Formats: sequence, structure tokens, C-alpha cells
Amino acid sequence: IEFSKPILYQEQDTIEKRTSQYILWFVLENTLRLLHPFMPFITEEVWQKLSHKGESIMVSPWPKYKEKCMNKDAENKIEKIMSIIKTIRNIKSDMNIPYSKEIDLYLNVSEKDKL
Repeated sequence: IEFSKPILYQEQDTIEKRTSQYILWFVLENTLRLLHPFMPFITEEVWQKLSHKGESIMVSPWPKYKEKCMNKDAENKIEKIMSIIKTIRNIKSDMNIPYSKEIDLYLNVSEKDKL
């Protein structure tokens, strides 16, 4: 979600923006389906607020694994980014720098580690 925000806040209607919207919709819809057996009332309520095919989440098909949705390269890049963010947060915490305070950051990465 965080990586989508800059794209979604663009004023222009771009393919990148529409793709981000579709992916977020896809994730939300399938997450609701997966959570429904454990949280039936809230997932049904959210489902009814959304524009979708079908009347109830109870009769919607269970999500299926889609190999075409998998991207190992993207997963590896996101894992690296998340690791960097975690390290930065830990350093800020160790130095008693408030989470909300912006800091200047310089990363020195090798050619093979560039994203």
C-alpha cells in the first residue's frame, strides 16, 4: 500500500495509476475472501460496501493461486527495501530519534545490489 501512495496521488490518469488501483482492488477482494471464515460479519459488511460480482461473499469463489501474479524479482527487491527500512528504524530508535522526524539518508550500495 505504501509503495502505491505516490502513484495514486498523481493527478494524471496513467496506466501505472490504473494498474496500482487494480492490484489493490484484487488484494482487498481476495483478502476479504480468505478472512471470511474467521471474520464473517465484518468481511461481509465490507464486501457489501464494494462494487463486485455476486451478492454475498459467502457464495463468492475461493481465491485460486495464480502463477502469473508471482514475481520473484519484485519480491526480492521488496524484501531488500523492507530490510533497509527496518535497519533505519532500529538505528533511529537506538539514537532516540523520534519516528516522525525526517532525516537525511545516504546509502552506498554496490552495483549488484542496486534496485
